[in-house]
Amino acid sequence: MKYVHLILHFSQIDAHSPSHDSVVKEINKINQAELDLGLSGASWHDEYKDSAYIFVGGLHFDLTEGDVITIFSQYGEVLDLNMPRDKDTGDRKGFAFLMYEDQRSTILAVDNLNGAKVLEKTLRVDHVKNYKQPKTKNEDGDWVEPEEQSLNAKPQMIEGTPMYFFLVKSSFKPTPQTKEQTRIPLH
Repeated sequence: MKYVHLILHFSQIDAHSPSHDSVVKEINKINQAELDLGLSGASWHDEYKDSAYIFVGGLHFDLTEGDVITIFSQYGEVLDLNMPRDKDTGDRKGFAFLMYEDQRSTILAVDNLNGAKVLEKTLRVDHVKNYKQPKTKNEDGDWVEPEEQSLNAKPQMIEGTPMYFFLVKSSFKPTPQTKEQTRIPLH
């Protein structure tokens, strides 16, 4: 019963479109209420279990796509990042949509980065229930719905010769025999 109350309370947040800071505080209150009530197995996060996307607001305009991926990759592998820009100036708008490989990473990111300060700005990190890919221009210059899921941040595997990483201690001088013993294929 208390869990349902938390869900209803959270849905009211979306309906009234409050300020950035109040949403950050409200998400933190809901998380704390779950902890205080000792709820196990049921969480407001469960409502978003079918989406691996999160919304990130309050981004400093100097942050690049690489910066955002670096910040959020500590909670899982980032597969897609959409940082909208002004169509006329190309300036970043200060928010992004990010997709993780594993949906469970969204819970970690929301719980740990919502309210975090990055370059003196407070991040708002929240789940996205129904993310819609941005339109792209076709060959004729018309804006159309994308045919495939964008995975613009997915790491690319290099085909061909395997790459090796050598484990070398500072006082260790490799010989041909020890090189063979310490190399690890990265594929």
